[in-house]
Amino acid sequence: MQPKDFFNPGAHYVDATTGNVLPQFGPFWCDQVGPKFTELGGGGQIPLALAGTVAVKNAQTAVTGDFTVAAGQNILDAAVGIPASVLNVATKGIYFYASGVWTTNGTWTPTMRVTATLAGATNVVLTISGAATTAAQTNAPWFFYGTLSTVGLDASATQETHGGLGYPTATVTAAVAEFLDQNTAAQTLGDLSASGNTANLVNFQLNLKVVNGTNTTDSVTVRQAFFELIN
Repeated sequence: MQPKDFFNPGAHYVDATTGNVLPQFGPFWCDQVGPKFTELGGGGQIPLALAGTVAVKNAQTAVTGDFTVAAGQNILDAAVGIPASVLNVATKGIYFYASGVWTTNGTWTPTMRVTATLAGATNVVLTISGAATTAAQTNAPWFFYGTLSTVGLDASATQETHGGLGYPTATVTAAVAEFLDQNTAAQTLGDLSASGNTANLVNFQLNLKVVNGTNTTDSVTVRQAFFELIN
C-alpha cells in the first residue's frame, strides 16, 4: 500500500501494464511489490513507468549495414514499450534524449537523418535531417531529442512533436551544428485507447538514415538514451 499524496490531491495511480486507474481504499491506493505502478496527474514532472523495459538505455549495440534504406535502421536494441492508454490523455507527453557516436566512409559526405516513431516504424512522429559532412567522421558525437504531447484522443489520436538533431559536419572536434524540426501541425498516431490498441503498448523507437552514404562502412551507436513521461 502507498499513502495518498495529500499535497497533490489530483494524483492517482495507474497500472503500468494496462494503463488502468487503480482503486482507492480510504486514504490509500492499491499497490504491489516492484516498479509496477506510477503516480500520474496533479502536474509536475514524474518518472515514466515502462512496460517490459526501463526508461534509461546505455551502450546499445553498434548498428552497421545499409543505412540508405528509406526507413533507416532502428538504432535501439529494443523498442521502448509505453502503455498506450497512459498517452491517451490530452497534454500528456514524452520527453526523450539520445546521444551516441557514428563513423562514416571518408570518401562520402553523408547527411544524417533521425526519425522517432511510435508503434514500431509505423507512425512517424518526428523526423529531422542535418547537413552533409565535409570530412570523415570516426566516432563523431551526435544527439537527438524531442517532446511529444497528445492533442487528439482515442481513434483520432494526434500528437504535437518538436525537437532537434546535432552533430559536427566537419572534423570530430569541430563545432556541432544543430538542426530543428519543421513540424507545423500535429502528427497522426492511430488509436491510443486500450480498446483500440489490443497490445496496449506504443513501441517507441529511433531510426537513423544516412543520405548520400554507403551501405557498408557506416556505423552508429547509441551510448545513452532517456525516455520520460511529462505532465
